[in-house]
Amino acid sequence: MPVTTVLTVPFRLEHHGPQPTAEQEKAAQACFPLSDKCRSSLKAQNSQDALDYCKQAVDMCLKAGDLTSSDQLGAMLSYQYYGHALLSAGRPQEALEQENLAIAESTKCLTDKDEEYAIPFFWRAFIETQLGRNDAALADFATAEASEQKAILNLPDMKTRYGQELASILKQHAALLDSMGKTAEAEKLRAEAAAL
Repeated sequence: MPVTTVLTVPFRLEHHGPQPTAEQEKAAQACFPLSDKCRSSLKAQNSQDALDYCKQAVDMCLKAGDLTSSDQLGAMLSYQYYGHALLSAGRPQEALEQENLAIAESTKCLTDKDEEYAIPFFWRAFIETQLGRNDAALADFATAEASEQKAILNLPDMKTRYGQELASILKQHAALLDSMGKTAEAEKLRAEAAAL
């Protein structure tokens, strides 16, 4: 005859490191809706709203702190999106500063095998291209591409989506090479993108 019993196992989750304050938790909760408004404004190409909401999202992330990897990823994205808003508003130097912050944050919570790690390097390269800093842009494109390739090897099930991201990066890299008169190198990257 089957018998069912309930076994209670007492345990306690240990918290290591500093815990967020009530103010930090409140700021972290406020960050998400602001980030959504920031992204929506960018998508709608509403430059002033994007600047306002994306800056507010950055401010809230700073108040929230970066105690966890989730906080760090949120901060990285906030810096990145604010950089996009600044670039759209014709402020590339300020946009570059935000991408530098995004990259600094990404190194706290990601490795170069994570697809998300590649993105701020791509955006920094894009901005560097706008500013005529071609050597810096070439190095950042190469970093972004290497990270995407590692991410594909690390998560083969995501090859289609990551491959699309890699193809976009390769095409932008190729466009820069074309502008520098390096057409043979550019063609090689375009062929690589087409094969993905």
